[in-house]
Amino acid sequence: MLKGNEYYRHLIHRYLVNDCSPHETKQLFDYLQNHSSDRILLEEMRILFEKTKEETPIALPADRSKKMQEKLLSHIQLPAKIIPFYKKWLPRAAAAAILLFAGFVSYLNYNTKPGKSSDKATPVAISKDPAGIIKPGSDKALLTLADGTVIVLDDANNGNVAKQGAITINKSNGQIIYDASKISSSESTVIAFNTISTPRGGQYEVVLPDGSKVWLNAASSLRFPTAFTGTDRSVDLTGEGYFEIAKNEAMPFHVKMNNMEVEVLGTHFNIMAYDNEEAIKTTLLQGAVKINTGGITKILKPGEQAKLNNVTKDIKIANADMEEAVAWKNGYFQFNNEELKSIMRQFARWYDVEVSYEGKEKNRSFSGEVSRDLDLSQAMKVLQFSNVKFRIDDKKIIVLY
Repeated sequence: MLKGNEYYRHLIHRYLVNDCSPHETKQLFDYLQNHSSDRILLEEMRILFEKTKEETPIALPADRSKKMQEKLLSHIQLPAKIIPFYKKWLPRAAAAAILLFAGFVSYLNYNTKPGKSSDKATPVAISKDPAGIIKPGSDKALLTLADGTVIVLDDANNGNVAKQGAITINKSNGQIIYDASKISSSESTVIAFNTISTPRGGQYEVVLPDGSKVWLNAASSLRFPTAFTGTDRSVDLTGEGYFEIAKNEAMPFHVKMNNMEVEVLGTHFNIMAYDNEEAIKTTLLQGAVKINTGGITKILKPGEQAKLNNVTKDIKIANADMEEAVAWKNGYFQFNNEELKSIMRQFARWYDVEVSYEGKEKNRSFSGEVSRDLDLSQAMKVLQFSNVKFRIDDKKIIVLY
């Protein structure tokens, strides 16, 4: 007779092939909750999941996924004497492990705000699901040169793509590099401006002529000179960018967006300045930055975030979740008590889809992580586990309140 971990590994395998009884499924989830800190167990489950996928090709992925979701949702609300998981969520590791069973390497939990009751989780059928072919964003951008020439960077080969005076522009696997090494100190440099723009569903990295690096998120742009001269370095940003600025005390670096300007000497920081967000957020990871807006100047310290309200123009400084601020650059979405509409705006930019809403809005917040490598169908099913109802029609997501 199987005992201990061996028994539960057996249950895991049976669950993945839809062969667990309700009693066995409850046993399995109880065991996972009580052993959520067991990293070895979680790694074994990941390996077993991959092996099971290879051994059971006869099950259609969509049918199998739906059955597993329905089983999971039918068992996460336990009998009355046990606090249901939709009110007392699983520990972080256990939640991640359970979603791993359904084919996701991410997790997302949802909480109702005070005064609001939670809905019971109900599996939602997706009537039309072309989302499986809607892939996540990738390295895509347009580079507009000073003479108006537009280079589609995702179509260009690695290597030299253009020249701007004595500056050579090279592409290397999702990165564009401005090489100013051939400019002599006695040579007069003609300053021209270039713009790199990412579409929705795109991201790109640019190395500026001074060696500073900028990572652009989806639906963003950066306008910059092909060479920095004079007493300062200035660029214009729309959307979101993460900056690692080459230190040069004689030439402060300025990032301009809307009615705000960030001044730095040499530092790492993130700016989120989308027009459809309620605030411009500047998060400082290291160094120091000065924020100027409407005659008001603020100094940020490492670990702080400044929020400039786009409507009231008020600016507030608070401690930042730095991991959350740069999660997009590191390949995942991270949410910390995030509103559903805020999450959907991020999804819309990354997957290049439209989002609409039906029904009466509910005040709900979510916390968790979702890999940016998932396709749209997988990302939305992660939300479905958190009781978000939706349907997908072509490239439009309709969220059902």
